[in-house]
Amino acid sequence: QLIQFHLDGKDFSQYRSSTGGLKLLEERVVTAQRSAMWKIFKDVGRSVLDRGKNLVNFSLPTSVFECRSLLHKLCDAWAYAPIYLTRAAATKDPTERMKCVIAFIFSGLHLAHSFWKPFNPILGETYQGSYPDGTQLFLEQSTHHPPGSRWLVIGPHNAWRFHGSAIMSAAFRGNVVWGSQTGPNVIEFADGQKIEFSTPTMGIHGLLMGERFYDFAGTLHFRDTANRIGAEISINCDAPGFLRGLFARGKSLADTCRGTIFRYPATLAPRLNGLVIPSDTEKAQCEKLADIEGGWFSYLEIAHERLWEINRERPFHCEDVERALPSDARFREDLRVHALGNNEASNVIKIRMEEQQRHEARLRKQYHDSHPDLFAHQPDLPGTAVQLPPDDAAIPDEASIPHSADEDLPDA
Repeated sequence: QLIQFHLDGKDFSQYRSSTGGLKLLEERVVTAQRSAMWKIFKDVGRSVLDRGKNLVNFSLPTSVFECRSLLHKLCDAWAYAPIYLTRAAATKDPTERMKCVIAFIFSGLHLAHSFWKPFNPILGETYQGSYPDGTQLFLEQSTHHPPGSRWLVIGPHNAWRFHGSAIMSAAFRGNVVWGSQTGPNVIEFADGQKIEFSTPTMGIHGLLMGERFYDFAGTLHFRDTANRIGAEISINCDAPGFLRGLFARGKSLADTCRGTIFRYPATLAPRLNGLVIPSDTEKAQCEKLADIEGGWFSYLEIAHERLWEINRERPFHCEDVERALPSDARFREDLRVHALGNNEASNVIKIRMEEQQRHEARLRKQYHDSHPDLFAHQPDLPGTAVQLPPDDAAIPDEASIPHSADEDLPDA
C-alpha cells in the first residue's frame, strides 16, 4: 500500500504523526487490530505484557491480515534497490559505494512498515519476485521455531548480490509493540567488495489506545571490513536516555537521524569489524569521511548531498514471477481464500495448516532425539531475544486488562 502511495504521487507529509513517525489514517484498520489484541488479552491475560515475551507465537485472526505472506512483504523495504544498488555497482570508490548502500537501506525503512499484518510463512514456503530492471528476488522460510527467513537478491548482470537471513521477534512494552530481526545482511559487488549492515528496531505505537503510528529506534551499523570503512546512524538520536551521548542536540522529531561514515585503523579492526558502536576513545582514532543527517520519513543527506527525499524518488513494486515453485507463497490456500474476502474460511484453513506444521515439527524432534549422533555438530540458531529500547514505556493499568490462565497458542 505504501509503495502504491508513492506511485500515485501522494504527499507523504499527510501521513506524518505528531511525533515524527508514520501515522495510520484508516480507522477501520485500527478498530480491527485493537479488537484482535484485546481478544488476546482476554484469552491469555497479562502474561502477554511480560517483558521480552515473543508475540510471534500468538495467533491473530485473518481479519487483520493483508493478502500477502511476510516473505513478499520483506521485499517492500528493498524497493529502492534498482536505484541505489545499481548506482553503487557503477562506482569503484568504496566510500561512494558505502553512501549508496546507506541510501538503499535508509530510503526503504518507511516501506518496511505495514498497516495490515502479513501472513506468517509456513516452513519451506518460498517467494520469487522481480523488479522492472531485471533484479531477481528469492526468499524461503527456513526455520519454524524461532521463525526465520533467508533471501538472495540478484541485480541485473550479476553486478551486485544481496543475501541474508532473519530471525523474527516481537514483544509488548505497554501500548507499544517492538519488533526486530536478528541475522546477517550482506551486499556483494562483482569486484568482491562486501558491505554488511544491521537493521533497527521497529515500533508500533497506540496498539490499544491513542494515536496509532509506526517508528524506529536504535542504530544502523554498516561495515566494509576490507577497506575498514564503517558507518553509524542513530535514529531518534535526541530522545532522553537513548544514545544521547552520540549525537546530542535539541529536541527534534522521532524520525531524526544523524551519524558518520568513518575509516578505522587496522589496530581497531578486530573489534570494529563487528557491527558495534565505536567508543569515544576509538572514535578519536578514526578518520571521519562524511557526516550523515536526515529523517527516515523525510530525507537523507550525506556530506551535504541530498541522496533521497520521500516525495522525490519513486520505489519499485516487486512483481510475482510467471513461473514460480509450487511452494510459492501466492499458492497458499488460506491466503487465496482470504483474497476472495472469506475471512472465516481463511482462518479455518490457517489453523489447519498451523496444526500440520506443529505435527511435522514433533516428528522432526522425535527423529532428532532418536539420532543424536547425526546432529552432534549442528550449530545453534541465533538468539531470539527481542531488541527493546531501554527506556520504559507506560504499561496499561492492570485492572483494565482481562486475566486468564496462560496457555500455549497456535502459531500466527
